[in-house]
Amino acid sequence: MFEDLDSLKDKIIVPTSKTLSKIDMNELFVKIEFRAVLKIKIVFMKWFQDLVQNTIFQGNLFAHDIPEDSEFRAQASEPDRKKSEPLAIDTKADSPDEGQMMMMIDTTAIKKQESIAGKICMEEDALIDNPQKKLTCILCGLNGERSITGRLIPYQVNQFVHVNCALWTQEVQEGQEENDVCSELYNFHFAYNAFNKNVCVLCGKTGATIFCSNKRTKKCPAAFHFPCAYASRKVAFLQNTDIYCENCTPKVEEAIPGFPIEFRDYPKRRILIVKNTQPQCTNVFAA
Repeated sequence: MFEDLDSLKDKIIVPTSKTLSKIDMNELFVKIEFRAVLKIKIVFMKWFQDLVQNTIFQGNLFAHDIPEDSEFRAQASEPDRKKSEPLAIDTKADSPDEGQMMMMIDTTAIKKQESIAGKICMEEDALIDNPQKKLTCILCGLNGERSITGRLIPYQVNQFVHVNCALWTQEVQEGQEENDVCSELYNFHFAYNAFNKNVCVLCGKTGATIFCSNKRTKKCPAAFHFPCAYASRKVAFLQNTDIYCENCTPKVEEAIPGFPIEFRDYPKRRILIVKNTQPQCTNVFAA
């Protein structure tokens, strides 16, 4: 059970700044805890087997109930058996060469989830209690300012749209004023007239002006409202403003389903909808 000092010399690693920086403390703790539990189980099993042998077999207690051809009867008839004989238990988990654990604990998936959780906004898109709760978005149909979808900005007389509903609408372009005080959204007038009859694949209602980026190549017909896409956690919003449905999300590291956390406060800036007379930076609305 105990090892001598000479055998421990090769197993003890003196912590240094270099070795400590390479150690994953969470994974190391799991390994140490598992090995400790395994060692306790091995010692307990040996102690329990010795107890059974000494109490039942060697003391001949209940021996009349044991069949003649039973292996336990044979064990009881071996008085010279060495008590120190080790149990036939696979202890490869305790060998650094054979692997640290019998039950492999895959921490890769856990680390991946932790990494995703740090990049994707998981906050609820809650209604904010202010005078805007009496107003309704012309695209998603939800009323009031939302913590993620954003506030309602004017489009036309008595018509309002959420910042993110407008910002992520297909073919809408964003520009900055010279003094960089606010952002201006172009092409929304054309996009709204062209796309407001599209049906959201998530809720089945019209006003879905956010498309899967594969629609540009006529491969995917998926369209969404921003609040529906955000709440689903299945639509990928990319840094380059591309958007992908669950089936079309590319298998690349940066394409993570969900809304990036760095976009969380983006709609809080001052944003205006500009009614440009001609479409800008797009040929979609060309006559």
